[in-house]
Amino acid sequence: MQSRQASHVKRASRRVDVDLPTRLRHGGFRQVEVQLTNLSFGGFCARCEVALTRGDFVSIDLPDIGLVRAKVAWCHEGQMGAAFFNPVDIRRSSATA
Repeated sequence: MQSRQASHVKRASRRVDVDLPTRLRHGGFRQVEVQLTNLSFGGFCARCEVALTRGDFVSIDLPDIGLVRAKVAWCHEGQMGAAFFNPVDIRRSSATA
């Protein structure tokens, strides 16, 4: 029951729509350009041409924050979503201004 509640809390994070090119690191030090489409305290969504797998570890470069580690939650037809390991105060980023 607690994990269900925790999952609900994560989804309740307010998402902010953005349209921002940035870099994603995956598979160690490989980098790919992505288009960030939304951000929340718990994660992000982006357009990404690289086929990632659920559970992959990535780092996303957020403006004014820097590289943030995340775990891929889903990847489908050029879109992907990932959950941050730790909540990120996205208000610090100019992407959400």
